[in-house]
Amino acid sequence: MHRHSSHDWLNQQINPTRIMLAYAVFAALWIIASGAFLTFTIQDQYLQAWIEIGKGLLFVVVTSVLLNRVLTWHQTRIKRLTHLYAALSQCNQAIVHCVSEQELFPKICQAAVSHDGIRMAWIGMVDQASGQVRPAASCGQGEEYLREVRITTNLAEPWGRGPVGTAVNENRPVWCQDFKSEPMLTPWHEQGRQYGFGASAVLPLHRGGLPVGVFCLYAGRTHAFDSTAHHLLTEMAQDISFALDRFEQEEAHKRIEQQARGTQLLMQHFLDNMPGAVYIKDSGLRVLLANRGFQTLFGLDPAEMIGKTNREIFSDDLGAKISQDDMRVLASGKAETVFEEYQGRRFESTKFVIEDEAGGQLLGGITLDVTQRHLLMARQQALLELNELGAQFPEKDFLNHGLGIAQKLTVSGVSFLRFISDEPKTDELVTWSQNAGEICGLADYPITETGAWAECLREKRTVVINNSGEHLQTNGLPDSGTLPARLVLVPVIEEGSVRMILGAGHKEFDYDEADVITLQLIGNDLWRVARRNRVEAAMQQQLAELKGLNQQLEETHNQLVQSEKMAAIGQLSAGIAHEINNPISFIQSNFSSLSGYLDDLLAIDAAYSEIERKHGAQLPQAFEQVQQIKNSVGHDFIVGDLRQLIEESREGMERVRKIVQDLRNFSRVGETGWQWADLHQGINSTMNIVRSVIREEVELVCEFGELPLVRCLPAQLNQVFLNLLVNGAQAIAGAGRVMVRTGCEGDRVWVEIVDSGSGIAPENMKRLFEPFFTTKPVGQGTGLGLSLSWSIVQRHGGKIEVDSNSGQGTVFRVILPVDSQTVPEIN
Repeated sequence: MHRHSSHDWLNQQINPTRIMLAYAVFAALWIIASGAFLTFTIQDQYLQAWIEIGKGLLFVVVTSVLLNRVLTWHQTRIKRLTHLYAALSQCNQAIVHCVSEQELFPKICQAAVSHDGIRMAWIGMVDQASGQVRPAASCGQGEEYLREVRITTNLAEPWGRGPVGTAVNENRPVWCQDFKSEPMLTPWHEQGRQYGFGASAVLPLHRGGLPVGVFCLYAGRTHAFDSTAHHLLTEMAQDISFALDRFEQEEAHKRIEQQARGTQLLMQHFLDNMPGAVYIKDSGLRVLLANRGFQTLFGLDPAEMIGKTNREIFSDDLGAKISQDDMRVLASGKAETVFEEYQGRRFESTKFVIEDEAGGQLLGGITLDVTQRHLLMARQQALLELNELGAQFPEKDFLNHGLGIAQKLTVSGVSFLRFISDEPKTDELVTWSQNAGEICGLADYPITETGAWAECLREKRTVVINNSGEHLQTNGLPDSGTLPARLVLVPVIEEGSVRMILGAGHKEFDYDEADVITLQLIGNDLWRVARRNRVEAAMQQQLAELKGLNQQLEETHNQLVQSEKMAAIGQLSAGIAHEINNPISFIQSNFSSLSGYLDDLLAIDAAYSEIERKHGAQLPQAFEQVQQIKNSVGHDFIVGDLRQLIEESREGMERVRKIVQDLRNFSRVGETGWQWADLHQGINSTMNIVRSVIREEVELVCEFGELPLVRCLPAQLNQVFLNLLVNGAQAIAGAGRVMVRTGCEGDRVWVEIVDSGSGIAPENMKRLFEPFFTTKPVGQGTGLGLSLSWSIVQRHGGKIEVDSNSGQGTVFRVILPVDSQTVPEIN
């Protein structure tokens, strides 16, 4: 703005000295002219004198009239210039006090029409997309003119070649001294006559040095804008342009502030959605920023943490450790991962140094709850260790070691282990921790009369007591001894009965589901190994007794040995199935947790990718390093492949589970009585077992008919099917097929095993079911398979039919009654 310079320029234009100087010049010119043209001499001196007087009077009259006109013109000019200066002053005041274009433009127009002779003024802004000039403010007579005319800067249209279009396109003021005759105003002549416009002025308005609008004035008379008006109005337009630049700078500053606030809110939102507790601390270790993860992990309000130190937030010991770790990372400048324990949980913190804008150092960090992960790893390591130690130590030492592991993993003060026998319902307190004798009822009461232990045994479920006072009133725990503040009892159940109870107590914090799972897995392994050792010892004793049988019963003895071997195989199959089932359980548990972790990580990745997509263009440098890492490691492929890997692993585990189930179904350990069974289920399980011991060239095919349930000994029939399937597969030299067909005829069912092998020679047909008869090479068969199968089928009241021709395959047909208890044996 140029208020003082304009005032000085105005004073120069109306200076009285300049007027007097102009008058003196005119007088001198008059004297010279009158001496040259009005000088004549007459003889009559009197008349000559009057002539000279007349010449003087004429000079006075002419100069008086001229002086009057000059003074009148100057007064008018002074008045007009004063109005212009006043308008410029009002414009400058408005620019100083206004904060936006919407507030400034109306005041500028009002100031302009206050100038004598200006009928109407308006300010328009150029739409850069369409080129249209849209009025932003107006004042004065004839404002309707703006609603009737079309104004544009497009030179291809007549309305774009007028004063406004010219002023914008050529970036200069356009003065039209006669509105009615100016050629470039031809499209608007009619409106000019209607509203009494004599002259117009259009001055471009600038923002950033480029024309973005116009300041238009319309005078009521022609030639209203002289050089003085040009100067003042041009200065007014410059001042308005100055205000536009200032508004834009202020708006840009506001946008920057809003963007900064938005970025901060975005950052806070991003941090709040990250897993774990995220924070930033200053060099004095005071919290500058904390996400809501602190509320989830520690129960701390993030807002209340701001400005506080570690010692003010956590206990003295933990706060001192955190501060020590923070200072070490700040001093080294290197990222570091440390571990802390808080309220019985384990946390992993990754700390790193951040440089602020001033070059100072800040400390950033992410803290995750790794209690579950740590427990899973420790649990897995413990189970592996128990598997190794089971065959190395005596039972007592092995169980003591397992009890110590259980106590450590659950962070308990005491632990104990009881074995339960079936009849009568008594317990054997096998082992306990050193101070477990203080637990009420541990050794002084029978388990059936001892509160929580009796409840665990009776209801066959886990008992968790985290408030001993309440449990004392509802479950009748004994009054003597010292009741643990917290107690957990986990039963190990096999074949529907409780075989063992593993307990722990005196934990500082409440027992949770993870503790129960830990004790359950460890208890299962302890029982499995102890039972296996006892079963193996019993088997060794039985084998020793068998060796003392009379030599005269050798044939029967050999059959019994074979039968015992089959039983042992069944026992071992069940044991193997049980042993495999436990690691499958914790692998499935780990995969469940891993799948959850994977979903969380992919959710974070998706949230981060969405933020990168929305704001990557605004903050390219912030995402550049992450994008490079993504490109280098094949991020999209990894994300797409992770779920497929998890699913394939689940399918593999399901296959293992199916094999284990087939082993258990085949062996059917513990199912020694007659029962109604589905033969198809037994055949399927047997075929799955057989598949692993026959050559790949041999195809196994099933053609099942409709069968009712059959009353039988399922495990023994499974042995029959196993023998026949193996014999059929071994009879095939190259590629071939073994088919199993089933059907029902009245109150009997039949199962056919058909092979495409070499067949049976006629001379061997009568000896097929003799003990120890075999056509296999020495060392490849005992000759007891078909004999034992025949005995089993006979026991079920059935029979085995054989149809075979040498070189054309063999058909074994097993015929069984639906209810063998009501049908006599078939001879």
